[in-house]
Amino acid sequence: MSQSSTIRLERTTPRTARITFSNPPVNLVVPESIVTLHKIVSELENDPDIQVVVFASELPDFFLNQFDAAAAADLPTPEHEDDNPLWTDMVLRLSKAPFVSIAAIRGRTRGAGNELALACDLRYGQRPAGRVKEGAGPDTGESASRRRGGGSSRRLGVGSRATGSTVRGSPR
Repeated sequence: MSQSSTIRLERTTPRTARITFSNPPVNLVVPESIVTLHKIVSELENDPDIQVVVFASELPDFFLNQFDAAAAADLPTPEHEDDNPLWTDMVLRLSKAPFVSIAAIRGRTRGAGNELALACDLRYGQRPAGRVKEGAGPDTGESASRRRGGGSSRRLGVGSRATGSTVRGSPR
């Protein structure tokens, strides 16, 4: 990986932020992505000014993909035995965050990307159509529990009807 981080945070206004993923060629989630995203979400949830956070991708064909299996040995481990894994903790924090979270899906999202999209309050497909596909890559099982319980999701947007088949963003 030639860039310093796969995740970029931009404060677009004092009350809004944009988190952009960029890990060419297919936006795999690597250990650095997990640590950085967890840190960003933790900081934003404690920021009283932040009201909206948009998650997007710099790559046109992939929103966020599954975990990089080749880097599995380097995945961060919890500090304490009873703690959730860092990714799971981040997804749970996002689902309960005091700000509105939006997944701006452009391209494919699978595995961990699907979990992140389902933890967001709103999910929108952009052109080319965003696609959420279940069961196409390793994830932590959070996506299945989100479909059953709904979490904080308002069941709007692309990922809300995750049924095991590809869901495409509606054309305008």
